[in-house]
Amino acid sequence: TDALRRACRTALGAFNARRVSLWSYDVSAKTITIVAVEDPSGDSPGDGFTWPGVNVDDFHAAAQALSERAPQLVRDAQMNGFFPESLARDLGIGSILLVPLFFGGPVGVLAVEPPTQPLSPDQDHAVALAASTLGGLQVRHDAAQLRSDAQLLLELTAVLPQEDSLSQATGIVCERL
Repeated sequence: TDALRRACRTALGAFNARRVSLWSYDVSAKTITIVAVEDPSGDSPGDGFTWPGVNVDDFHAAAQALSERAPQLVRDAQMNGFFPESLARDLGIGSILLVPLFFGGPVGVLAVEPPTQPLSPDQDHAVALAASTLGGLQVRHDAAQLRSDAQLLLELTAVLPQEDSLSQATGIVCERL
């Protein structure tokens, strides 16, 4: 989305990076998925491509950043085992800084390539924008899911009392799920 790209562009300037990306963390699925990438050219590498989610247990550096609430520096992402090796190779990632993002709870990581300097207060606004953008998108997604679930329950509440047997009611529930 435009909001994700804007957050990436802000981080790109604040970190003076070659490339930044936003990775969204799905707590319930235990996956982390790249959702936006930006480089100085303004072209969005991967535009239109849906990146696969990575099990957070296979992405040790991201898991560590989120659990410790501290940035993690990965010096050679293609060789060290803290970054999914094939993904690092496919994306051409060498050294990378993973900054954890929180919006109430963990929402993802901001990845900065290459890490050019330690984190400084000058970059706080970029980290806050990335966290609030990802968090806001997750809240809207969760709200849409809740609306969908509520609609289903309302429909079932209207239909189920009209069924003659528990078996028929169960069949209706199974059809709707």
